[in-house]
Amino acid sequence: MAPGVGVDLGAGSGNNLECFLNAGHRVYAFDISEMMLMICQQKYEKEIYDGRLRRVVLDIREMNTIGKQYDWVLCNRVLSHIEDVANVIRRIARIVKQGCECFISDVHPLHRYEHTHFRVGSRDVIIDTYKHQLQEMTNLFYFNNFEILEFEEIKKADLFDKQVAENMHSIQDDVPIFYYYILRKK
Repeated sequence: MAPGVGVDLGAGSGNNLECFLNAGHRVYAFDISEMMLMICQQKYEKEIYDGRLRRVVLDIREMNTIGKQYDWVLCNRVLSHIEDVANVIRRIARIVKQGCECFISDVHPLHRYEHTHFRVGSRDVIIDTYKHQLQEMTNLFYFNNFEILEFEEIKKADLFDKQVAENMHSIQDDVPIFYYYILRKK
């Protein structure tokens, strides 16, 4: 992919940005959490200063002021935090150029994962997970004029070597954990 302008929807602390920045892309990092974007800023101060990375505090459920300006979209493990996924797919379709390529991945609906759970100090933080059926996702992409270039369901054995996988008793071998789509806007 030739360098272009892309957006990482739900960029968090910027874990997925380095390869795009190193390849010469200009990147917009959208996230609902200002704190996560501050961590991103610490990682990529030079790229922000150079104008190659712009951090935007934004709830992707509300992106509506941006025209068709992006050459690519990354949305990695974000949609499971959104109940009305159809709304977000429509909004993505509005912000991308024709021919835009998208990588969208998330928790597989068959995976037993129920919520994100972590501790902040002495508090437990639990974030609900919404599992979207794959047929629903496929239909939404087609309805919003995306062509599916690739689709894959990822199982435990696809991610870990046999020895590591055997020690991960909480994850079933034959049930997909994640899925991803690679799309192109028609």
